[in-house]
Amino acid sequence: MLGWLCAFALAPASVDAAERAVTPELAVQLVSEQDALQPGTTQSLGLLLEHTEHWHTYWQNAGDSGIPTVLEWTLPAGLSAGDIQWPAPQRFELAGIVNHGFDGRILLPIPVVVDATLASAPVEIAVKLDWLVCKEECIPGSAQLALKLPVREAASADPRWQGDFAAARARLPVAVDWPARFTATAAGEFQIEIDVPAELDLQSPWQIYPVLGELLATSAPSERSLRDGLLRWTQAQSEFLSATPEAMELVLTEGAGAPSRAFAVRAVAASAPSAPPALAAATSAGTDGEALGLLTALLFALLGGIILNLMPCVFPVLALKALALRHDQHGRRHAVFYTAGVLSAFLTLAVILLALRAAGAALGWGFQLQEPGLVAALAYLFFAMGLSLSGLYSVGERWMGVGQALTEGEGDRAAFFTGLLAAVVASPCTAPLMASAIGYALTQPAWVALSVFAALGLGLALPFAALSFIPALRRFLPRPGAWMDTFKQVMAFPLYLSAVWLMWVYGEQLGTLAMAKLAVGAVSLAFVLWLSQRIATAWLRLALLAGGIALCAWLAWPTASPAAATVSASGATHVAYDAKELASLRREGKPVLVNMTAAWCITCLANEKVALSTTAVQDAMRAKGVVYVKGDWTRRDADITRYLASYGRSGVPLYVLYPPGGDAQVLPQLLTESMVLDALDALPAAAP
Repeated sequence: MLGWLCAFALAPASVDAAERAVTPELAVQLVSEQDALQPGTTQSLGLLLEHTEHWHTYWQNAGDSGIPTVLEWTLPAGLSAGDIQWPAPQRFELAGIVNHGFDGRILLPIPVVVDATLASAPVEIAVKLDWLVCKEECIPGSAQLALKLPVREAASADPRWQGDFAAARARLPVAVDWPARFTATAAGEFQIEIDVPAELDLQSPWQIYPVLGELLATSAPSERSLRDGLLRWTQAQSEFLSATPEAMELVLTEGAGAPSRAFAVRAVAASAPSAPPALAAATSAGTDGEALGLLTALLFALLGGIILNLMPCVFPVLALKALALRHDQHGRRHAVFYTAGVLSAFLTLAVILLALRAAGAALGWGFQLQEPGLVAALAYLFFAMGLSLSGLYSVGERWMGVGQALTEGEGDRAAFFTGLLAAVVASPCTAPLMASAIGYALTQPAWVALSVFAALGLGLALPFAALSFIPALRRFLPRPGAWMDTFKQVMAFPLYLSAVWLMWVYGEQLGTLAMAKLAVGAVSLAFVLWLSQRIATAWLRLALLAGGIALCAWLAWPTASPAAATVSASGATHVAYDAKELASLRREGKPVLVNMTAAWCITCLANEKVALSTTAVQDAMRAKGVVYVKGDWTRRDADITRYLASYGRSGVPLYVLYPPGGDAQVLPQLLTESMVLDALDALPAAAP
């Protein structure tokens, strides 16, 4: 924060213990409202701050920068001090940075409980305080203050400080029970609604201050409206917001400078505390609008995992494994290892994802393929597997220790790593039902989230496990024969296509030059594998392989800046996603179709080709005046991650249709042209 940076840059002010401490910027004094301590009562001490002109200190929520004044008490037995009773703050703005605090003369009251058994001898009250005082620059300060007070059966008001205590109490926010609520919008804003009394004049300057920081983006512009006693305040969320709270303590103040009136209002969330209100719409896919429960989420995850087996990068490997079961005497054992590999991958990805999100990273499902290095490694692996199936080389050689050899063959190790690989390459895809389950999981405690991810892994492993444990199902598999060699060679081509797809994703992330270098690496890998089959000496084979791997790694090393990728299966016109632009379009009453996609998401690309980019759909969007907004999540994007989270999703695809002035409609994850046309037909015709 700016205040902290300034604080460390400048030398702190320090003074010896006394009732009053003075610096060129600030004078501080410890005072008592009464002239003595009265046993069995609650009295008030005060920290009197006298700021030099144009200097200020900070409220409990300092705003964009700064730190509040902090007290550390040393009290005799029989006394206990409460927290500062913070007067309502005012705004200070400098170069677009907005802070909350105090200037001029201000007293901060502190309640003190005096025990009935307090001895009659005079007592000394000591406090260490630290502050940050700012103008254009910021200066930290500290002081040791002490106040000696007698103990009497009756105490009187100290006339020296009566005015200061009265002014401070007049500035304390008045607690009110006005109905108030807030909503986290998909555009990354908080919309706060307060039912205010009719006699309240809201034409004068009013401000809203959250008691806790990291809720509102303090310096972001706000929008205020008042209709029929309903105050609506809209402001962007803080970039440091980690989760939507259950309630928001607010201070509503009147006045452009020091407030003339202030009210303490408690606004409650209009949705579950861990996710914005749009979550209800997101989890309604297949649930008739009801939020998911644990059992439903587990079922959805299981079914979604089963569907993942049909992904083109997963199916070829699993098809070959399934055919091998016709003559595999250890099918059940291998099924256990395969399932263990799948579960290990999914649970590891889940733990990493949960840990990084807990640390504040804006990540979602499929985050691993947002890393170009892993994309390149998988592209090489698929290409090498394809070459093996085509008969270019044999994986039975001892030097092929990792990668391809781990997934080929019929041993336990091969089964485990096949499951591991299947989970890694399938995880970026979001199948129907699966998205709602993952969205639910990421809003729940860790044990619930891991249970859902485990169910997803079991779904992916279930078809192969069923064939292994139920021999009767194997009767539906074709009988072994010479055709299997041909089938094995044919299965190489989906793997080649998967490698090409991953190279394209790599190019979308880092540019066409990087993609070309990756392709050169693939050709080099093919040459190394071909040449190795013609070398008899084992150490030369090892040296050749090591050199080939080093060359591939060097060619794939990401040296370019991330590309500004535009994921598109056609030339459909679209606007790049921006939270502020989306909010502006909605305020203007324009219909908007949001498409959250990524280059590595096969479902996304298929939907765009068959449903979103057709001539009929494009004509319908033009006829209805729909603005087509596309968010590209190929590389990590915190804004898109937050948008996905606002709809209870942790991965793509996500399709949201905003009618003019209406509620958002979440479209299915697998689209058809007719689905999109039906949704567009329900929109009003565009204004001429």
